[in-house]
Amino acid sequence: MTLKVSGCTGSQAVAASRAFTADARLTGTQGALSGSTRVGSTVGPGAYEVKVTCADRVVDGRITIAAMGKGASVAPVDAAAHFATVATSGSGPDTAQAVTGLALASSAAVAVGLRTRRGRRTR
Repeated sequence: MTLKVSGCTGSQAVAASRAFTADARLTGTQGALSGSTRVGSTVGPGAYEVKVTCADRVVDGRITIAAMGKGASVAPVDAAAHFATVATSGSGPDTAQAVTGLALASSAAVAVGLRTRRGRRTR
């Protein structure tokens, strides 16, 4: 999954969750940071906390991993099209809206990623 964060004053941040195989190292310039991580293959359905630590603040969010049904169809997915945004500046959405956006976009990316991975195992 790819995460994007805007509004951090530094050029680096870290997104951490029990659901990730490793922390996502986010890098960039002028407050626009991005990075990737994977959801662990043994992670079950449910809600998982995500903590994004910037140079000047910490934003807590949540992703939801959905259970997969049997016989789900699988199609190629442009992974770059799935991302989450967290606004940490005073302009635009407030922190609650940004965290909600992160959770919704991350949930979609996680569900698609798990569906794609499980579909490849059955081929």
